[in-house]
Amino acid sequence: MKRLLIFCVNGVIAIWFGILWLYKMLLSSDMPMSISSDEMQYMILTLFISTIVALIYVKFTSNTRLVYFLVIPSFLWGFSMVQSLIKSYHEYNTMITLAGFVGSILIVITSSLNARRLSKTS
Repeated sequence: MKRLLIFCVNGVIAIWFGILWLYKMLLSSDMPMSISSDEMQYMILTLFISTIVALIYVKFTSNTRLVYFLVIPSFLWGFSMVQSLIKSYHEYNTMITLAGFVGSILIVITSSLNARRLSKTS
């Protein structure tokens, strides 16, 4: 039962980061791109809080496989970040994508290190 609960929470975290990416795409889909300063601040704050909650979850949960669940959202954020940097999109869009990519990669790295630490102690 505990494994099912961990599986569901991992899925919810991955879906949440996917939804945040979709929301960022919705914000930046206008032509010309018109992201306001408030929208950028709210989005970065949401990404920051989501990252902190996921890092706390990784820290206190043993044997989590969150790395496997966050592969697709991390690729989505990464591709968006590269596209924003290469094509010189709006600066708020670039800042949001950088924050999303850094947050998802930070969670993946922390989860990987936690799994490695737990495998060495076992």
